[in-house]
Amino acid sequence: MERLKEDIEELKREIKRIWAHLSLGGAPPEVALKKRGFRLASSCPQAGLIYPQAEGEVEKFYEHMKRYSFRLLLRDIVKLANGFRKDDLTHYCSIEAVSTYLGFLLAAGIIEEKGKGVYGLLPVVDNFGGTLEWFVAQVFQREFASPASWGIRLLETEQGGDYDVIAQVEGRIVYVEVKSSPPKNIYQEMVGEFLSRTQELRPNLAIFLTDTHLRLEDKINKLFKWELEKRGKGTVEMEKLREGIFSLGKGIMIINSKPDLVANLAFCLRHFFGFLDR
Repeated sequence: MERLKEDIEELKREIKRIWAHLSLGGAPPEVALKKRGFRLASSCPQAGLIYPQAEGEVEKFYEHMKRYSFRLLLRDIVKLANGFRKDDLTHYCSIEAVSTYLGFLLAAGIIEEKGKGVYGLLPVVDNFGGTLEWFVAQVFQREFASPASWGIRLLETEQGGDYDVIAQVEGRIVYVEVKSSPPKNIYQEMVGEFLSRTQELRPNLAIFLTDTHLRLEDKINKLFKWELEKRGKGTVEMEKLREGIFSLGKGIMIINSKPDLVANLAFCLRHFFGFLDR
C-alpha cells in the first residue's frame, strides 16, 4: 500500500510538471534532447532536495532562494543537518535574519525542532547541489517563461551524461553547470568535465555558474585558461562583459551570483540574443 501511495504521488508530480511545461508554451527540454538523438536515463530527481513539505509553501521557498544569504544558510544547515542552533548559522546572516529564516523553514516542514533551541533538517540530504539545480531550473521557468529540467542523465555518452540544468529558450538549448561550492572547492578537472559535456551536447549557450559573491578572476577564470591551453586552444581570450560575467566567444559564459543570481542569468540571455550593445 505504501508503495502504491508513493507511485501515485510521483504520478501527481509528473502530471504537474507536464502541465507546467505546457503552460510555458513549449515542450520540455527532454523532447529537444531526444530530437538530437540522445537517450534519456532520468531527469528532475526529487530525492536529495530540500523542499517544503507543508502545503502552499513552495512559492515562499522559491522567493527565499533568490536571496544569497538564504542559500548560504541552507548550505550551513546541510553540513549540520542532525542538530544545529541559531548561533551556528550566523556566518553570513544576522541573528534576526536567522530567526526569520528558521521560522519559515519550520512552517514549511523543512526543519524540525529536536529539542529546546536545537533543530534538524527534514530529511537529511548529502549536499545542497540538487536544491540549487532545482532553483536554477525554476528561474528559467518562472522568470524567463522557458521550460527547464534539472539533474538530467543521458545514456550512451562519452562524458558521463550528467547535466545540472538544461532549458529550452526560444528554441535554443541552454545548458547551465551549477556549482554550489565556493571557488576554493572547484578544481580544474571540474572545468574540464564542463567543457567536455558542452562539446558533446553542443548547446546554443553553456553557462558555468558558481554561486558565490567572490571574484572569478582569482581562481575560476584561471582554471578555464589552464584547461583550454592544456587542450591546445592557444591563448585564451576571455571577455569581461560586466562584473562577475565573462564570455569565451558567444557560446560559453562564466558567471557568479553577485549581485543577484537571477539578474546575472537574465544578462546572459540578453547578451546571447543580441539585446545588449557589444
